[in-house]
This record gives sequence, C-alpha cells and structure tokens, in this order.
Amino acid sequence: MPQEIFLTTLDADDLKLARWITHHELDSQHAPARFRRSTALMAVLGCAAIWSALLLGVGTLAWITLRLHNGERLSLWLTMLGVAAVFLVLVVLRALWTPIAIPQGRRVSRDQAPQLFKMLDKVAERTTGPRFNEVVIDGELHAAVFQRPRLGLLGWYRDTLVLGLPLLFLLSPRQLASVVAHEYGHLNGAQNKLAAWIYRTRRGWMRLAELRESAHRGNAVLDTTMALFFNHFFPRFNARAFVVARQQEFEADAAAHAVAGTQHSSEALVVLQLGARYLNEVFWPMVFGRARLGGELRETPFREMRATLAQCLSHRQASAWLQQAYKARPSPSDTHPSLRQRLEFAKCEAELPPADTQKAAISLLGSAMEVVVAALDTQWQRQHASQWAQRVRSMSTKAARLTALNEKRESGPLSPQEAAERVACIEFTHEPEQTLLAWRQAHRTFPADADIAYGLARCLKNEPDEAAQDEVFALWTQVGQSDSRHAVPALQEAIVWLEVKERHSEAAVWRQRLKDRVALEQEATDDRMDFAHDPVFLSAGLSRAQIQDCLDVLIRERPVGAAYLVRKQTRLFSQRPFYVLVVERSRTPHQPSSRRYSQRLQAKLDFPGEFMVIDSAHATWRHRDGLAVLQQIKRVADARIYGGSALGGR
Repeated sequence: MPQEIFLTTLDADDLKLARWITHHELDSQHAPARFRRSTALMAVLGCAAIWSALLLGVGTLAWITLRLHNGERLSLWLTMLGVAAVFLVLVVLRALWTPIAIPQGRRVSRDQAPQLFKMLDKVAERTTGPRFNEVVIDGELHAAVFQRPRLGLLGWYRDTLVLGLPLLFLLSPRQLASVVAHEYGHLNGAQNKLAAWIYRTRRGWMRLAELRESAHRGNAVLDTTMALFFNHFFPRFNARAFVVARQQEFEADAAAHAVAGTQHSSEALVVLQLGARYLNEVFWPMVFGRARLGGELRETPFREMRATLAQCLSHRQASAWLQQAYKARPSPSDTHPSLRQRLEFAKCEAELPPADTQKAAISLLGSAMEVVVAALDTQWQRQHASQWAQRVRSMSTKAARLTALNEKRESGPLSPQEAAERVACIEFTHEPEQTLLAWRQAHRTFPADADIAYGLARCLKNEPDEAAQDEVFALWTQVGQSDSRHAVPALQEAIVWLEVKERHSEAAVWRQRLKDRVALEQEATDDRMDFAHDPVFLSAGLSRAQIQDCLDVLIRERPVGAAYLVRKQTRLFSQRPFYVLVVERSRTPHQPSSRRYSQRLQAKLDFPGEFMVIDSAHATWRHRDGLAVLQQIKRVADARIYGGSALGGR
C-alpha cells in the first residue's frame, strides 16, 4: 500500500539509512582514507553505470539503423528493441540534463551591490575559489551554492550563490564572509579534493532523486529503468557519502576560520541558531497570527523583519535557546555536525555575541536593500495569498466552533477531547497569553489527559524560570509514558531537557524508551496501512464543524470531485482515532500525477487526529483488491462528505 500516512515516526527506509550511517561512521573512524577511497569508487561506478546505460541505448539505435540501411526489413522484434533503446536514452538524458531549480528570489548584480561583490571577491581570492556567475537573495535563513552543470555529468558548472535576506539582517559583514567561505570550502574541498567531489556527487544525486520523486512521469518503462539505480545503488552510496559529507563540513568550517577568523565564524554559528528559533517561534507565528483580524494579505514581513530580527540576541529566551542548541546532539538526518562539535572544532565558547554590530544588509547591499526587501515582500504575498485566505476562513470556522463549545460548557461539562479542541480553537483565534491560561484551566480539569498535558507543555517550554522548566519536564514525562500520538515528540523533548541539564545517564535511559516507542509506533503504522486483511471501517463520527476546514480545502482543489471520510479500526492504540479520507478525481483537464498528489493534499488538511489520504487514481487502488477496499469505504454510513465533478461534472 502507498505510504501516504502522516506520522511522527521514521519509516523503514529512514531507519535502515540510520543503521548504515552508524556502521559506516565506525568504518571511517578506523580507516578514514580507505573509507573515502571506497566511497569514491562507488561514485565512479554509479557514474559509469549511468553513462554505460546511455552508450548501450545509443549503440543499440546505431546498430538498428545500420541494419535498416543495409536493406533489412523492420521486423517486430527490431521495433520493440528500438523502442526500448529510445526509452533508455531518454531517461538517461533526462537524468543527466535535469535542470536544478534555483530558489526564487531577487538577483543582484555587481553594479547594484558593489560592496557585496567586493566581499565575495575577497573571499574567493582567499579560498582560491571560482567567481560566482550570479547572486540571488531569497527569503530563507540560509546560504547555499547551486552548481548547475551545463553538460550534465561532463560538468562545466554555472555557480549560483543564494543568500537569505534574514541572514543579511542577522550577520555582520565579517560573519557573513565566514558563511560564504564555508560554502567555498565545499566547492574547493579545502584540504581534500576527493571528499569535496564525493560531497558534490551526493548532493547532485540527492537533488536528482528529489526531482524524480516529484516529477510527472507518464511512462512506467522510464521510471523502472532508473528505479534500479535509485532504489538499490543510491541508498547504499548515500549512507557512505553521508559520513564523508559530515566530515567535509569540518573542512568547510576550516576554510571559514581561515578567511574570517574563528571568533567571527563561531559568532555566525550562534547567531544563526538563535535567529532560526526566533523566526520559527516568535516572528512567523506573530505574522500569521494577524490573520485573525481578517481581510486580504497586506503583510510586509521582510520590511518588519529588518527592524526586529536582531532582537533575537536580546530576547528573553536567547540564553535558553543557546544552551539547548549547544547541548543538542547532531541530527541523524543532517550532515551538519552539532553546534557543540563545531564550536569545539573552532576552540570557541558558546557565548551570546554583541547585538550592536553593523549588519551586512546595510553595509553590503546599500541602496539595493530597499529594492530587495520590496521584491521579496511582493513575492511572499503572492506565494502566501492562498494560505492566508485559508487561514482567515479557518479563523471564522474556529471562532464558530469555539462559540458552540463555550455554550455547551455552560450547560454541562466537556469531555477531555472537547476541552482540548476548545483550547485549540482559542490558540488559533486568540493571543498566546489567553492560550496559556486556557491550557492551564483544561489541565486542572483533566490532569490525566496526555493530549492536554502536551498542549500545556508546548506553551510553557520557552518559559525561562526553573520552576516552569521542571513542570514542563514532568509534562513531557506524562505524555511520553502514555498512548498519545504525541508520545514520540514528548520523549524527544524530554531527552533534550535532560541533555541540557547534563543528566546524561538519565538521557541514555530515555533514548532507549524513545527507541522502543518508535518501534511500537512503526508497528502501529504497519497495522493502519494494512488494507489486505479484512479492514474494518466505521463512521468518522465528526461533526461538520470539525471537518469544515477540510471541506474548505477540498472545494478549492480542482482535481477533487468527491471525498469520503471514515475511521479505520486499529489493533494498536485503538483509542486513538485514525481517519481515512478517499478522494475521487474530477473530470477537469490537466490532472496532477497520482504518484504524489495524496501527500500534497494531505499537507493542506487538518484533522482532529491522525489520518491518511487515499487518491483513488493511484495505481495501488485501481486493481481488484484496491477497488474492493474503496467500495467498502463508500458503503459506510455518512462516509461521503463532499461530492461534485467526479460524479457528473463540476
């Protein structure tokens, strides 16, 4: 069955990759040079396999053409062989020349920002790196180099430097120079060209794999041809290259230290950690929270960010954020080492840098800054207009639902689920202070309810005083020991809390608990995804008010003609409702590929519980057994929640 379920646990491929990475890290520690050579050999073999497939296809077509030129008739087998060769050539060419998308943003020229390019030239000279062909400024907090080969695997790269405007708002020119030098370190490989080549090969194949997953492919033969490479060879190479890439991050850091000094490089690492927390937990929630006022989207976040982002260094949570980041372990899915590892490599302390330094946006962009800010604000409004309108509609829906729950609360007690839903509506429609009071009140009423405890813990986690932090840990403990769907993130938060407190032996015990719980959640996922062994479907039992947000999304999805919502009976965690939404396609033209549409739709939806989306156009559901499951779902009472063009045209 298709993996179209939204859960907090890792899937089997992620767990397998993590095991391979752990194994290869040990190999690399024992014999680093030999490990890199063997990984490079795998990269060479992968490139050779792709080129061999291309040569085989071209050679076959040439051989067929020669036979036809010599007078041989076009037989059926020659036709079939020629078609297969054409498919093979097409898929390899698409793999070699698939364009790499550059993030949308504002391109700046040397004439527009001479000081910025002067700094880039100095960094390039110090690192003996290439000059960038273009510089793009976008709205993310990052810096990245995109190398687009003009000739596929033959190279001749066009290098594009992408700088996030929030990065320029946060960093001083010297700190920004260290970030750019770090990116140059990846291009040049610092002291190890072989590691840099492996790093670039892995990054290129990662992008190619992502493009393959998201692309609309109408021919199964083309996909099958590349599936052998991406499903079998690439995951094994990726695990080995992941280890090399993590090591190469330190070499890139060394390049940054040589250009800007260890102090400025370390300050940049700290500032980026604090800026990310501020944006995710303070700034963007504040911006989107204004949707409660209604109206069209008129926000200019980057103009506002220019004046407020530097406040992250003096925010009341800044010290706690830094402490948490410093104690955090490296993510198993990220090639970047932890902040602690990178600061120890630089031999610097984890300290809050001064907040009164001149920022790169003013020093390096000059008059171009206003143009960039205006362009990114316009782009942001265009990209988020639909999301903003949906949020405004959700505000109205949540407010109506809150009114209904308040009226019910006056006439009698609410259930724990209704109490949690009521506070969720308050969280969506009111200020954070009112949300915290509502969660506290709900927790006093239902102290044993894990979902309510989780909501209260989320509100309290950024409180700086020790008493609040002890309370938060107690709440994480309660949720982590329950059957709640929030158990895994609660256990993860508890481990972070213990690491910050340097209670490492206790953290080790909790990591084992987390491992056991992830395994149990994976078993529950397998149970939920099992539609082959007499699945049982029940009425969803949700009111129209509870699914109104879902309906608002479905009405605006042109590919959706009808929708059915049921609850699937499960063996594990049976008290946790698991919903299944089946969508049937409309008759509108230009339908999206069924391969990933269910996942894209699911990301737009919100349900009071765990759920999955089934796209009935997906190949999995078009055979006899899949059709039988869909018919069973449709027969459930009140299953159909939306109907339109799939049953006769919109």
